[in-house]
Amino acid sequence: MQPFAPDATVGAVIDADRDVSTFNNLVRRSGVIKRIDTDGPYTILAPTNAAFDLLPPGALGALVSDGQKLTAVMSYHVVKGEYRGEEIRNHDHLPTLLGDPLLVVAAEDGVVVGGAGLEEIDITATNGLVHKIDAVMFPGD
Repeated sequence: MQPFAPDATVGAVIDADRDVSTFNNLVRRSGVIKRIDTDGPYTILAPTNAAFDLLPPGALGALVSDGQKLTAVMSYHVVKGEYRGEEIRNHDHLPTLLGDPLLVVAAEDGVVVGGAGLEEIDITATNGLVHKIDAVMFPGD
């Protein structure tokens, strides 16, 4: 990950990390960045670029072309409150900015949130945390 200033917001953290550049571009395009860069605390579940590569052909283009769906999907990756990686397993659900809760399933080998596994956890920002995840989450899935 690229270094960022110690007073970086969650938006600055994802902006500095090339591994989540697709998510960064989409969260900015959707306008969700305006909310998560000023308020907080938030826990951002940022899909890696490899996670976006796993989407079916045409899925990313379809998401980008539907502004309402893009905003919903990006809001679904933002959890209200600050949840450290080890704390997440103690919850059944996490409250998203979208309003739809994310299901949490704890297993011996890790935690799955909304169908995505946590890859890199507890990247600290001034207004929350960023966790990198291995899948793109869609509301209603």
